[in-house]
Amino acid sequence: MKSRIGILDSFRAIAIILVIFYHFFSRYNGIYFKNIPVYPYGNRYDYFGYGYLGVQLFFIISGFVIYFTIDNSNSFIGFWKRRLIRLLPTMVFASIITFLFFSLFDNSNLFPNSHKAINFIPSWSFISPNILNDLFHTKLSYISGSYWSLWPEVQFYAFISILYFSSSLNFTKVFIVSVFLLIIVNHIFVHVQSGNKLKIPLSLSLVSTYLSFRDYFNLLYYIPLFSIGVFFYMHYKYKKMKMKSTVFLNISTLLLILYIEYYFSISTPIRLFYLFTFISFYLLIYFENLVSFLEVPLLSSIGESSYFLYLIHENIGIYFIFNSGKFNINVGIYIALVVSFLLVFCSYIFTRDIEKKVISYLKTNW
Repeated sequence: MKSRIGILDSFRAIAIILVIFYHFFSRYNGIYFKNIPVYPYGNRYDYFGYGYLGVQLFFIISGFVIYFTIDNSNSFIGFWKRRLIRLLPTMVFASIITFLFFSLFDNSNLFPNSHKAINFIPSWSFISPNILNDLFHTKLSYISGSYWSLWPEVQFYAFISILYFSSSLNFTKVFIVSVFLLIIVNHIFVHVQSGNKLKIPLSLSLVSTYLSFRDYFNLLYYIPLFSIGVFFYMHYKYKKMKMKSTVFLNISTLLLILYIEYYFSISTPIRLFYLFTFISFYLLIYFENLVSFLEVPLLSSIGESSYFLYLIHENIGIYFIFNSGKFNINVGIYIALVVSFLLVFCSYIFTRDIEKKVISYLKTNW
């Protein structure tokens, strides 16, 4: 089996472009800083309100890739070393760059959390600041708000690695059963909170405790997305081994797709987004030639550098966009496009000349 699945980099590129356009055209629409609109172009290009779904696409891709990674790891420790080597150095670089940038140039304090070195603690540990604040009575935040998605990622790594290395021979069945149990439990508690028409006998205090717990450990909310990625990799693995997927896996995949489509989605555009995503993965698994057109150098390069790009794009990008309006630089939509291009280019250079070399060194020497 290939050591890298190229089309997934193109999927990552699509995901990060969605997130960037969401932040640069929709996320701060109608928001003012010191009576100046964050977007100098206002809401004229507010077409990307659903761009946040790019993060959900990242979660699905992550489920696929992490099973691919763990299936090629020799041990629990080995898997976590590979994950830390992949995530931590780039996070350290990105957060320091962001901190230095705002400490040097952001005199107006547009993003206060980017000025505080103490916020390296949740950023580098990947742990939700809410947990640290409640445990230690602190007021921590991430250096950049985009970092929030790393916490459910790390929770998922813990969940899947514990299951895999404690039951590798029966991992498929154990994982599927565990996932559906978590989904059912979560759905019951949320249903009870929202009306409890089935009259399930759960006390409100128990429901409240569970929901508070889920606020801290939000993998319970996102587990369907990571898991459908894992299911897709299971199908992919069977296909590469020239074997048919089991009936149990086929039924489980269908049920999870239906759950995401009809319960996890809250509007038609979201359902269409997930439907298109599922079709894309189906084509990747069974008709790879039909999506091979996506495996082009530009998309592959953006996808490969998407992690660093994700970490640095929001605050730094919004800083430049906001200040173009603050100083009456009337360039409309072009400022956001130019900033996007520059961030993509810088991320590509960083990934090629720094990130890959650091990862290679750590893999060899650690």
